[in-house]
Amino acid sequence: MNKLTSYHPFRLARWHARTAPAGMRIGSPLSSAAALLILLFGHHAAAESAANPDAAQTETAPAEAQAREEARPPEVEDKILVTAPLNPQQEAATGYSVRRSSSATKLDLELKRTPQTVSVITEKQIKEQNLTDIHSVLNAAPGVTVMQYGVTGAGNTSYYSRGFAIRNFLLDGVLTSVAPSGGIMTRGLNGNNRFFAMDSAIYERIDVIRGSTGLVSGNGDPGATLNLVRKKPTVAPQFNAGVGYGSWNRKRAEVDFSTTLNESAGLRWRMVGVAQDGDHWMDRVGKKDYTLYNVLELPLGNDTLLRGGLVYGYQKIDGASPVMAQGVASSYITDNPPKFPGGRSANNATDWTFAKNENINAFLNADHYLNDQWTLNVAYNYNKSDFHTVYGFLDSYNEIGAYKGTYNYLFGQWRPEAELHNLDVSLNGKFELLGREAEIVAGFSGYRNKVTMPYYASSQSGISSYTDCGNTLRWTNCTLDEFNNGNMPRPYLRSASSQALYNAYYTYDAKLADVLTREKQYGLSLSGRYNLTDRLMVIAGGRYNKWESDQDVFRRGVRDDLYSLKLDQSGFSWFGGLVYDLTDQWSAYISYARTLDPQSEAGAIVGYDGNPIEERQNDTFELGLKGSLFGDRLNTQIAYFHTKQDNLPYYTTYYGCAWHGVSGCSYADTMLEPVFAGPGLKVQGVELSASGSVTPRLQVNAAYTFMDTTWPDLTAWGKNGDGQYASMEMYRWRYAALPKHQFKLFANWQAAERLNLGVGVNFKGKVKRFWSQYQKGLIEKNYPDLSMSKWDLGSSTTIDLMAQYRITNALSARLNVQNLFDKTYYVTPRRDMYGVPRNVMFTLNYQF
Repeated sequence: MNKLTSYHPFRLARWHARTAPAGMRIGSPLSSAAALLILLFGHHAAAESAANPDAAQTETAPAEAQAREEARPPEVEDKILVTAPLNPQQEAATGYSVRRSSSATKLDLELKRTPQTVSVITEKQIKEQNLTDIHSVLNAAPGVTVMQYGVTGAGNTSYYSRGFAIRNFLLDGVLTSVAPSGGIMTRGLNGNNRFFAMDSAIYERIDVIRGSTGLVSGNGDPGATLNLVRKKPTVAPQFNAGVGYGSWNRKRAEVDFSTTLNESAGLRWRMVGVAQDGDHWMDRVGKKDYTLYNVLELPLGNDTLLRGGLVYGYQKIDGASPVMAQGVASSYITDNPPKFPGGRSANNATDWTFAKNENINAFLNADHYLNDQWTLNVAYNYNKSDFHTVYGFLDSYNEIGAYKGTYNYLFGQWRPEAELHNLDVSLNGKFELLGREAEIVAGFSGYRNKVTMPYYASSQSGISSYTDCGNTLRWTNCTLDEFNNGNMPRPYLRSASSQALYNAYYTYDAKLADVLTREKQYGLSLSGRYNLTDRLMVIAGGRYNKWESDQDVFRRGVRDDLYSLKLDQSGFSWFGGLVYDLTDQWSAYISYARTLDPQSEAGAIVGYDGNPIEERQNDTFELGLKGSLFGDRLNTQIAYFHTKQDNLPYYTTYYGCAWHGVSGCSYADTMLEPVFAGPGLKVQGVELSASGSVTPRLQVNAAYTFMDTTWPDLTAWGKNGDGQYASMEMYRWRYAALPKHQFKLFANWQAAERLNLGVGVNFKGKVKRFWSQYQKGLIEKNYPDLSMSKWDLGSSTTIDLMAQYRITNALSARLNVQNLFDKTYYVTPRRDMYGVPRNVMFTLNYQF
C-alpha cells in the first residue's frame, strides 16, 4: 500500500514547511504545479515536478530519499510511485466537473460511484458563462426549471427539479435554511428569491443533487438539494481582478485573491469582493449590490485545521414589482387572455417601489484528524438578514364585470428580519471489514431560525375593497392612463374599516402586528458503504429528523397573542443503493429513498378536524448508468427516476366542506380553511448528462431531461349541485406546470493558443398551465367550447456565445452574448414575465 497517498494533504504541507530547503517551501517562487504537488505528495515528488511539470508520474530519487531519511515522516517509503490528481477545489477552478463529491451522502465517493444524479456547476463555468448570481447558475444547471414571476431579487421566482420545488440547501455540506435570506419561511410576495439573487463569485462550485436526499437534507421535497461550496484559501498565492461593462449600463468589478499571512503558522487568507450596478431591460428598474467575503484557514499542529469566514451582502433594486401583471384576473375565464401592453420593456411597478436586502453570514469549521482513517468535523453557521420592500403595482386585468378595462392595483410593504444558527457534527471513518474496505459517517446536524415579520396596515387583507384608482384602500382598480407609467403618489391608508378594527386611523406605514416564526430542524444520521465484492458496493443509511415550528401573532405595542400555532413532527428518512462496476470506466446503480416533509405551509398543517396532518411522504426509485471517461476527465450519467408523493394538503371552501358532510367543519368559525390530506404527484423521467473535458481543448456541460408528471385525480371528490367541482386545490403553493423536455449545454473550445470560443443552448419544451379542479369546473360550465391551450407556453430555445482572448499571460478579455437571436418568449404561463432579451457583457480580467 502506498502509505503516502493516505496521509492528509495539509499535514504533509506542514511537515514539508519544517523540513524542506527554503527555496522549496510553500510560498517560495515555485511553479503552481510544483506547489500543488508539495501539498499532495510532499517535497520529494514536487522537486521532480518542478523540473518536469508536465509529467503525470514520477519516482522519488533514491539519493534524495536517503539524504532526507531522518526528516521524512515514517509512513513515507523509500520508493513510491505517485500521481497528481487535482483535488475538487482545483478541478472546479480549471474544469467543468469534479471527480469526487460527498454532497449526496456525506461519504467520500467518486461521482461515478454515487447512486444518485449529481450535477456540478464549477467556478470556471460560472466565470466563463457570466453566471453572476445563484439564479443564473440554476438557470444553466442541468435538470432545473426556473419559473420567474418578477425581476430577480425583487420579484418571486421558483425553482424546480423533477417536478418539485427546490427547498433543500447545504452550505459546504451543512444543512441550512434560506429563511434568513428572505427564504422558505417567508413565502408570498416576499418569497425565496432573495437567496437566489446572491452573488455567485464566492462559490467554488454548486452541486445539484437530484431526487430525495434525506441523509443530508432531513426534510424536503424530492426535487433536488443544492450544496453551495464556498471558496477556500489556496496554497499558492493568487490574484484575480476583473471589470465588466454591458447592456443596460451594467457595470461590475470583482477581485479574488489568496495569500499566506504567516508562513510559519500556516495562516492563509482569501478575499472576494464584488460591486455592481446598472439598469434593466424593463423601464425604470435599477440595481446595486455589493458582496464581501473573507475566509481564514489555520492549521493547529498536524491534526487540526480551522477555517472561519464572514460574508456581507447588500442589494437594492428600484422600480421592480413582486410579480409581473397577470393577463387576466383569475376570477374570470375568457377566450382571449390579454397581455400587459408595452412589450418586454413594460414595467407594472410604481416609481417608488423598491426592494432592499442586507445579509451577514459568519461561519467556523474545524476538521480534526484522529488518525489517518478517522476524521471529526464540526461546522457552525450564523446568518442574519434584513429584507425590506415597499411596492405598488398593477396585478391582474379585469375583462368583464363592473371594473372591466382596469387592472387590480396592489400596494403594501414587507420587512422580515431573520436570524439563523446551524450546527453540523460528523465523524467519518474508513476501515477494513471482513477483509474489504468500508466507510461510515455518523453525525448530528440541524438549524434554528427566527423570522420576525411586521404586519403593516397596507398589507391587511381584511380591509380590502374594490374602489376607484387612487383611493386609500389596499385593493383598487386602475386604468393604464391612471397608472401613468408608474408615476403615482405613494398612498395613505385611512379607512373606516381600519378605524373600526384598530380604533385609530393609520398611515400607510403603520405597523399593526408582529408575526414571529421560530423553526427548528435537527436530526441524527448514519450512513455507510461497503464493498461486497471487488465490483459491487452497497450504500445505505438513515436519518431520524425532528422539526418544530412555533408561530405567534402579536398586536402592535403589546404582547397579547392574536393567534398562535405550534407544530412538532418527526420521522425517519432512509436511503439504500447498490453500485456495480461494469468496467474501470462504467458503473451501474440502483437506489431507493424515502423522505418525510412536514406540513410547514401556514394553514396547511391542521386538518378540518383540528388535528395535525401527517408529514408528506416522498418515495424515489432511481436506476442509472455512470461513466468516467478520458482519464476521469469526463463524467457521464443516464438515469431513470420515479417519484411518488403522498399526504399532500388540499383545501376547500366552506361549501365544499359542508357538501362532503364533514361534521363540525365550519369555515366561518376558524382562521384556517378546512384542509384534507390527499394523493400527491407521481413523476417519472429520464436524465442524460455529460460534464468535463472531452479533449484537452474542449470542456462541456450538457444535459437532457424528460419528465412526465401525473397529477392527482380528484374526480372522486365529485361535483356539487351546480355541476361544478368543489373548490379543492393543492394548498397555497400550487405546483407549477413544468416542461416535459429540457436541454441545456455550454461548451468551451480552445480554438487557438490564446483564443477560446464558447456556445450555450437552453431549450425548454412546451409548458401547459396548471388548472385546479375548481377552475376546470368553471370552464366546463361557462365555456364548454374553450380551448384551455390558449394559456399554454410554446417551446423556446435561446443561444448564447462567448469569446475569450488571452492578451498576455496575465491579461484576458471576454465577450458574452446572451440570447443571440433575441428570442421573445414568456418564462411562465401565469404572469406576463418575458425572458431575457439579447444583451452583451465585456469583461477584462487580470490574474497572476
